[in-house]
Amino acid sequence: MYEQIWVGITDTDRLTRYYAMLADKLRLRHQILSVLLAAIACGAAVPLLTRLPDWLAALMFLLVALATLWLLKADYSAKAAAAALFATQYGRLAVQWRQLWYGQPSQDQINELWNQYHQIASGLDIPIDHKLNQKAMEQADALLPSEFAGSDHPQRRAPAPATHP
Repeated sequence: MYEQIWVGITDTDRLTRYYAMLADKLRLRHQILSVLLAAIACGAAVPLLTRLPDWLAALMFLLVALATLWLLKADYSAKAAAAALFATQYGRLAVQWRQLWYGQPSQDQINELWNQYHQIASGLDIPIDHKLNQKAMEQADALLPSEFAGSDHPQRRAPAPATHP
């Protein structure tokens, strides 16, 4: 029973970290692309004002159009907002897993948390960032065992950090 809870704790902690880092990464991409778009748009006006060749103005406006389409298609801000929401939801679930760890859990309570777990990110259309996922897993593996090391129940002692390939 406590093994199921431990898996719930570690996985929700990893996903909380992962989605928080992913939200930050996507927000940064959105900001960079927005600044780039603004710079290109300003640069596109320069040839008109300085009477530079028409081909240069056309190229700059083409770059503005392409950058705008990229920003719209990538939709980094919406994906960042979704990732931040998932981080919050997994964080709340991680608290509930911890409450089970220190309480007197029933199998029904464990099953309910797993049901909640599986419902959080259903339908998310963001490719998995494997490097970010690995980083989140390493952080969770490094920090969680020490958080639970003081448990005085033999069944509830945190296992040693897992080694991942």
